[in-house]
Amino acid sequence: RKAGKDPVLIYTSIDEFQSFERNQGFAAGDQLLKELAEDLRKVFPSDLVCRFSEDHFLVLTDREGVKHMQETFPEMVSASAVLSVMRIHMGLYACGRNTSGALDSVDCARLASEEIRNTDVMCFWYDWNLQQKKSRNAYVLTHLTEAIEKRRIEVRFLPAVRFVSQKTCELEIISVWN
Repeated sequence: RKAGKDPVLIYTSIDEFQSFERNQGFAAGDQLLKELAEDLRKVFPSDLVCRFSEDHFLVLTDREGVKHMQETFPEMVSASAVLSVMRIHMGLYACGRNTSGALDSVDCARLASEEIRNTDVMCFWYDWNLQQKKSRNAYVLTHLTEAIEKRRIEVRFLPAVRFVSQKTCELEIISVWN
């Protein structure tokens, strides 16, 4: 910020890393992590890069660093025999001046990374909608028993109608939270 740049936190995650280690062995998993760390250091030579936990890395950079990463990192990954078969995701969080703390920033970047898990999208920016979605899901999970007891969840039948004959061919059961 003192240099006039807006910090961006990148949370990096590898899909199916545990499965890779189980199938290929811990030595192969260690090698994959070392290779990813080396590539991250090449892309972000003057930024802060660290291993956060398990298969996750954090990078503290700026918007120019993100732009550079989007241009160079996919080539590095595709050039690697090991990394090219893995899906690597990066959740991006623009650290605002009102950010309450480092862990909150990491959590926001992690949420963005989880949003694109099991997809071919490499990067995704955090926005407020992700937090609202997380809050809504948490509300549903914590109040589900109460909603069932108070009969706020209704079961409805949704007919599937054939286009040509206009006849109902089956019913789909859905639940609606009132």
